[in-house]
Amino acid sequence: MQIIAGHHIPANTNVLFSLGVASVTDSEFTKPLEFNPNRWLMPDGSMNKRLFARLSPFGMGRRICAGQSLAEMELFMVVAALVQRYKFYPAEGEELDTTPIYGITLYPKQFYCRLERRVE
Repeated sequence: MQIIAGHHIPANTNVLFSLGVASVTDSEFTKPLEFNPNRWLMPDGSMNKRLFARLSPFGMGRRICAGQSLAEMELFMVVAALVQRYKFYPAEGEELDTTPIYGITLYPKQFYCRLERRVE
């Protein structure tokens, strides 16, 4: 038996570590459960690379995701293309609840949105 943070853990017990929960309980994230994209920006508008480096969505160490660089490039291109072409609004009568759902992974509640084509 082991004692971790005051909890007795019986031998041969599987213990899962959640990077999502660990990321939002850090003292650098003020109001971690609120949706706040500005937390990733420096006062001059550039990305806070030091804070972003502490987030580990692709794992770390020897078992880091082999497709991380490809996934990051594709995600950037898709999101940039959508934001360039559309404005995003909540669906009619829809209230956006940005409170995350905790589990093995962290994910948002299901929501619907309305897209309007940007006029050039």
